[in-house]
Amino acid sequence: MRKITALLLAAVTAAGCLSCADGTGQETGTPPVIERVVMFGVDGAGDFWKDATTPRLDEIFAAGAVTHTMQAMLPTITAQNFGSMLLGVSPEVHGFNNDIANAYKDNPGQTSPGYPATATGADPDVIAQVPSVFKAVRDALPDAGLACFSQWAGIHKAYIEADIGVDTWSSYDEQVAAHAVDYFRSAETLPAFTFIQFAQTDAVGHASGWGSTEFLEELRLKDSYIGVIYDVLDELGALDTTLFIVTADHGGHAYTHGDDVASDRNVYTAVTGPGVRSGQIGDMRTVDLPVVVLTALGIDKPQAWEGKVPDGIFA
Repeated sequence: MRKITALLLAAVTAAGCLSCADGTGQETGTPPVIERVVMFGVDGAGDFWKDATTPRLDEIFAAGAVTHTMQAMLPTITAQNFGSMLLGVSPEVHGFNNDIANAYKDNPGQTSPGYPATATGADPDVIAQVPSVFKAVRDALPDAGLACFSQWAGIHKAYIEADIGVDTWSSYDEQVAAHAVDYFRSAETLPAFTFIQFAQTDAVGHASGWGSTEFLEELRLKDSYIGVIYDVLDELGALDTTLFIVTADHGGHAYTHGDDVASDRNVYTAVTGPGVRSGQIGDMRTVDLPVVVLTALGIDKPQAWEGKVPDGIFA
């Protein structure tokens, strides 16, 4: 009887090992656990990373899912695309442009007015049905931490609903990176969703030109900031349960952007983490990014959102 039991246990163990097809001990068919998403939006980066020196991105996304042609929304301008990135709808629906978003940022009497912004002129009946990605996570995970750190304060002043418990902070890119490091190290529980925006890249593009030596050096610097934050998550033992995304709002040409041309529209987007495929991401647009975030966290996308999960990201 003992011999039969031993043989049965051996058979069960062998069968379990055969089902571990990914070499991580995760049984095939068992959904990987993603506890948090950290997403970077590097203003103006477009697809110019391929021309810059980026040792950390090369390392971090070596086995990740990558595209060099995620399509920025038209017009290829900051407020329109960060709006789509965080609200899941096209600029025609959310209504934001730079002037409107900056009006929220620059009004000291509106510390956090929160989306929906009726000043956009968008249809209020439609807008009321469009939660931000932060609100969608909050509704599904009431006790989860949420954070948004940015150089451009318009990110959290205009696009995040008021009073939903999002930790926000703004300063220059270097300070944003340092604040994120300190925040993660001191957090009792890491946030379920953190959005980090760097803006100086866009400023250098306007001053020195997209693809210029100065612009590529700015990307190299952002590569180092992203690497430091990645290392902190590693230090905290969180990488095995974190989806890590690097993307941008648009690219540019000469000293400007906003047009329907490849250099403005093509955006490098890379994803790595549990259950992420290694290889190329299929057709993708800015509005798909918040859907990827919610899908990773096991949350259904809001009905009004326009995006989808692109092929090639999740196994």
